[in-house]
Amino acid sequence: MKRSTKILAILAAGIAGGCKLPNRSADRLSDSARASPPRRSTPMSGARAALFVVAGLLAGCQPSTEEKAQRAEERRIECLDKICEGDVLPPHDTKTEAVLKIGGQWLIAPRQYAKGFAGLAFYWPSKTPVTGGDLGKVFPEFGKDFPKVSIQIFLRSHDGVMHGPSQAQRLQQAEAQGRLISKSTQRAELEVWQTQETDRTDPEWWYVATDQVAGNPNAAIVSCRKRVDSTGTCTTGFVWQPGIAADLRFSIEHAGDWPEIYQEVRRVLQLLRKE
Repeated sequence: MKRSTKILAILAAGIAGGCKLPNRSADRLSDSARASPPRRSTPMSGARAALFVVAGLLAGCQPSTEEKAQRAEERRIECLDKICEGDVLPPHDTKTEAVLKIGGQWLIAPRQYAKGFAGLAFYWPSKTPVTGGDLGKVFPEFGKDFPKVSIQIFLRSHDGVMHGPSQAQRLQQAEAQGRLISKSTQRAELEVWQTQETDRTDPEWWYVATDQVAGNPNAAIVSCRKRVDSTGTCTTGFVWQPGIAADLRFSIEHAGDWPEIYQEVRRVLQLLRKE
């Protein structure tokens, strides 16, 4: 009785896992049930019959070659931007360095700037690394709301294709289409644009590092959304290295410092090395 119960439990688990008997097996069992008169089987014969059913069930559950290939590809894509089981980490100093995996490439970052599995961050305006660096807890932003006093960099894989217009092209389109609300020069290195976007009613604020825009029309322009209470978030993204993009995020409170923030972001990214 106990043996039959275990077998039935295995059978139930297989069915719960989504496995089904092939139609032929089911038909054979059905035909056998109709053709054979009912008889009382011994515990051993019942157990053997159950074993045959379980064996047939498990055989039908084996993934096909195509399914195995599909799962392998899904796993490959999933592990492009994160460290997965079985990965062999490149040599690095575990005390001072952190390993990042972006787009299937290995990057070594200073641990004091590393944040999470694919990010970097530093405080602003002090430029202190996210861990506090050599200053420890003695820096101006310590204890404050992190999103409001930090510059966050998120690295991700990139297919090398530009999807849609660049930030500079979006500004040119807004001006050509009559959606430019205002444009001003705050100082020699910084322009501020305000545009009316087509997908919402509230305007968009753009901060342009004019000395840098020619070199990278995506990276040198950041877009910001301002709330009624004058708070908000600024974001931008650009291709940093072949196969790797960088997305930035920080509080609109620091938008006036955009040229200096952009320079510091570039400096921090240069601290990374490929392995």
